[in-house]
Amino acid sequence: GGKGVMLGGITGVTPTEVVIIGANTAGEYAARAAIGLGSTVKIFDNSLQRLRRFQNLLGQRLQTSVFHPQVLRKALKSADVLIGAIELEDLRPWYYITEDMIRNMKKGAVVIDLSIDRGGCIETTECRALHDPVYEKHGVTHFSAWNLPSRVARTASIALSNIFTPLLQSMADAGGITQLLKYDQGVRNGAYLYNGMLTNETLGQKFGIISKDLDLLISAF
Repeated sequence: GGKGVMLGGITGVTPTEVVIIGANTAGEYAARAAIGLGSTVKIFDNSLQRLRRFQNLLGQRLQTSVFHPQVLRKALKSADVLIGAIELEDLRPWYYITEDMIRNMKKGAVVIDLSIDRGGCIETTECRALHDPVYEKHGVTHFSAWNLPSRVARTASIALSNIFTPLLQSMADAGGITQLLKYDQGVRNGAYLYNGMLTNETLGQKFGIISKDLDLLISAF
């Protein structure tokens, strides 16, 4: 039910167009893969610094733009593949790509929302299980499955171990999680719970749970 086109570039054949929303790590590797296969890639982000970094990393074959509504709509109308990879600032029900934008895409185009775990950045995507991640809406094929790393559980486990081992070592060196939270702003920013109490205000608003200020909690210890 797709368009019957391939991502790979073939001499004499117009390359496919891939639009990526988000100049982050997921967007970078999606862009590398698409460019490597010969596609034309356009990346949208709200940070000029990240876009400039992408341009330096991936070269002139990459087109970058901030979120200008007319430019984005024009790019989506001709896109064969749309990849949503942007990191959402919070869990409010708003989207970078609206249903009207999807409705105006080419029939048979493909939409992949990699940020679906946090609610998605595309209005028409649904949080689907891995055994049934594909569906069609407005003539556009959608893929949006949560917890994608579980498809490669062994690799994901090794990658997570590589991330958490230094963190656990830092925790031991600091004298425990409370001391680490006091002196490491990055860990403090990533904390959702402390001593059984919710410390993330956004999650509290979403689920109707009272949240506590983490700085106040750790100052008592």
